[in-house]
Amino acid sequence: MSETGTRTAYQKGNLYHHSYTAPHRSRRQTRLRINAPSLSIPLDSQIISIKHISASKIEVIGQPRTVTHYPEPHTTPSTWQEHMDNQGDKWLKQHIIAAAELPSLVESIRQNNVIAVSDGSGKDRIGSAAAVLHCTHTGQRIKAATMVPGNIQDQSSHRSKLVGILLIVKIVSMLHTEFDLSGASITFGLDNDKARKAVMDECHPSVKKPDYDIIYDIRKRISSLPIKFCSRWIEGHQDKTNTDYDTMDIWTLLNIEMDIDAGLHSEAHKQDKTDNIPLPNEGTTVWLDNKKLAHFNKHELYSAVHGRAYTHPTDKRAWSCL
Repeated sequence: MSETGTRTAYQKGNLYHHSYTAPHRSRRQTRLRINAPSLSIPLDSQIISIKHISASKIEVIGQPRTVTHYPEPHTTPSTWQEHMDNQGDKWLKQHIIAAAELPSLVESIRQNNVIAVSDGSGKDRIGSAAAVLHCTHTGQRIKAATMVPGNIQDQSSHRSKLVGILLIVKIVSMLHTEFDLSGASITFGLDNDKARKAVMDECHPSVKKPDYDIIYDIRKRISSLPIKFCSRWIEGHQDKTNTDYDTMDIWTLLNIEMDIDAGLHSEAHKQDKTDNIPLPNEGTTVWLDNKKLAHFNKHELYSAVHGRAYTHPTDKRAWSCL
């Protein structure tokens, strides 16, 4: 929905986007008529609910108060640096520290000498995650950290652990774009078995599962890559009962390091706004009070909507539920 001068609504398509404009120059117009198709959607557009009245007319329902339209990138990145410069998944990439010699690290991945470990923190309902790809022969590595997207009620240790896995998958996909890792395999480890199984199990999880939005995005990214992902559980927080690091294996040591990194990143960036970040593999999203729901529990959603309808039976146009 764009409101520059007159109300214009765009119905997003694969190439052309149908546009509808108010017959009069007024932002209060709710009934819009179809125009000629458009090749682009204005970047300041906002999502809006509508209903079709006829083949050439729609009616706007509610107000355009949700997040701005998320445009697809104009070009597909083909190198590591183009990925870093691209705006897509910016929240995942802005704190990546890469090895100076990427080709050498990539060759180590092909030789199965690179492991990946992640961890996450959900302390005080503020989520953060950290991950590392580490060569066990040379010590070369790529590290990353990020804040966890989602509303405050969605933040949890489980969600943060999932975003740690997402960091690993994102880094591997960026490397694959430039260096072609087809046929390679990589094993990642973390200390939350539920998060690990949610991503790796053959059976697709229910949409009611907490953090379904992140789980679905990870699974779609993995399935799109010609790379084999394996996983393992790591016993977490071993440094709480054992301070003799010489007795720990590399998986445990990296898990401890990522736990520390996630905590430090949270302290440094806890004011960052990551509430409703769009995920590229989301097909259908549900919003309530300008907040994107992280999973689809129809009983919870019904209770929220029914309660609102009962309390405000004449104010349905003010709803922001899509």
